[in-house]
Parts: sequence; C-alpha cells; structure tokens
Amino acid sequence: MRYRFSRISLLFVVAVAACGDENATGTAEPTWEVGDVEEVASNIAPGGLTGVASTDDFFFLNIYGGPLMRVSHSGTQLEEVLPFHTTAFDRYELVLGGNNDVYWSNGLIGGGEPGEIRRSSLDAAVGDLWTLAGLQDPANLQIVNGFLYFTSDLQAIGRVDLNGTSFDTLHLTSTKTMAAMAVSPQGDLYFAHCPGCPTTRETKVEMLSAAGGAPVELNHRLGPATLAMRIRGNTLYVLDEDLVYSMPIGGGPITEIVELQLGDALDFVDVSEIGIFWVSSFPAFGIRVATLDGSVIENIGNGFPVHRSGALIYWFNKDRTLRRRTVRLAE
Repeated sequence: MRYRFSRISLLFVVAVAACGDENATGTAEPTWEVGDVEEVASNIAPGGLTGVASTDDFFFLNIYGGPLMRVSHSGTQLEEVLPFHTTAFDRYELVLGGNNDVYWSNGLIGGGEPGEIRRSSLDAAVGDLWTLAGLQDPANLQIVNGFLYFTSDLQAIGRVDLNGTSFDTLHLTSTKTMAAMAVSPQGDLYFAHCPGCPTTRETKVEMLSAAGGAPVELNHRLGPATLAMRIRGNTLYVLDEDLVYSMPIGGGPITEIVELQLGDALDFVDVSEIGIFWVSSFPAFGIRVATLDGSVIENIGNGFPVHRSGALIYWFNKDRTLRRRTVRLAE
C-alpha cells in the first residue's frame, strides 16, 4: 500500500529530510540541463509543508498548522492566499481549479482520522464553496472531465462533480489495501490493491472502464507493494517499492524501467517528457530523475515534499527552506 505520512511522522520527515548532496550527478553526455539550486524562502514553520500545487505562474504551499501561501515562479516573496482553516485544519492534498479555486483534503493515508474534501475560493473573503464530509483518509485527488476523483479509507474510489452536487462511489475493494489510483482522460480508473493480504502479499493492478462492468486485472506481483501511479499519454507508469515500470493503459506486457532496492522508493513526483521523477530513501529523501527508458538516473536534490511545475522542481529542505531548480532536457 502507498504510505502517506501522518501528522506525527510528517514532523519527523521534515526534520530529517534532505541529508545528502544536492548537486546533480554528472554524465559524460548530459541528458538534462540542471540549473543552480535557488533558495526561495527560509525559516518556514517547524512542521514544514503539507499540500503543494502550482499554476503556470505560481507555486502554492500549505504550511503545517498555518496558511496556504504562494510564490511566483520567478520570485522569492511568499504571500498568504488563505488563512489556516480553524474547522478542517491542514490542507494535505491540493488540486487547483480553473476558476480561482482550490480543491483540498484534510485527511491523509496513514493519518487514522476522518476527513473531508472542500472546494474553496482563493479569494479569502468568499471562503468554502462546498464540503464533502464523512470520508476516511481521502487522497489521490484528480480532476478529469468535470469530476473530482479520489480514494477513501484505502478501499473506495469516489467522485464528486465540481459543483459539489453529485457524489458517487465507483468501486469498493474487498480489503483496505488500495492506496494508488490514477484516472485516464477518458475516465477509466486504474488502481492497485492486495485482495489476499495479509495472508498472501500479492499486489494487483486493475482497470475499471468508464463504461462500467467489472475491473480487469492488468498485472500482479508477489511481495512488493505499489505506491503510486501516473498516466502519460497511452502509458501507465507504476512505482512499486522496488521497481518503476510501465504498461499500455489498455493492458499488455510490462516494461521494467528502473530496478530499486526494496524499500528505496517513497513517492512518485511526476512523469513528463523530461523524465520520471520520484523520491528515494537512498540517498536520504533523494529527488531522482530517470530517462523514460531508465538508461540514465540522476539525483537533483534532497527533500520532501517535492513538486514539479514545468521545468521547475520545488522541494522542502531539512533546514526549513523552500528550494527550487530548473531541470530541462539537454539540447
């Protein structure tokens, strides 16, 4: 199952993250053009960051126990967007809408607490637009075709229309082992779970068509758990505890991209034409990038959480600073 940091473990993570060298490792024929590390903000509250997101112009960050803030991609001045939410508390996952609003959850996998999803205007005077309450650990928020999709209680996939008027549970697994989920542009659902756990540790990747019907198994692996998924084009990328692999979104043979030590992988960051980004345990909270075929791998920084916005990579460092650097394909 995917591990998301609880409020207690998050405090530990941000205290020890980024213990390694933040210089990119070189290659004889450079694959990426990697810029210098910039310090964007310092003396961030000890709890660190919870939710992060971005638009074309701004990087958004929620301070643990504090407000939602933003900074220009070309600047270093943090400005408050929304105050600390005294009812729902911290914003753990953020998805920015196209109407000056943000969708966010206050629960997280491993948090062990009831949660909810809210749509809030980025105009603090307007406040919350709607609330979907009564959820358990809502996570994996994704907007596709006018709906917000999410997982809940490590077992359910739900969706709510962006106006907050219609809510559906699309799938419910037999065990509470589902943490990874992705939605295709067509609305097909991809998810990983372990129906035989804890007796048989076999993780299955399945697809539920937007047209309905029963889920179809695409792949299964004994032992290592699936942590996260991303879709790019017609390809599903999967991050397991010991492997990054891909497969066609309609099913087919898997392609092993990067083999990892068991337990090395912590979280996916993103997949783009630049490469595959993830956070690793070795080096400590290393921000790794690999070519799409896995032939070249570099470490570009150390920290958590990590967010990619175009060619910019943002991360929170152990010394309570927010940092960024540019990573582009070499010409």
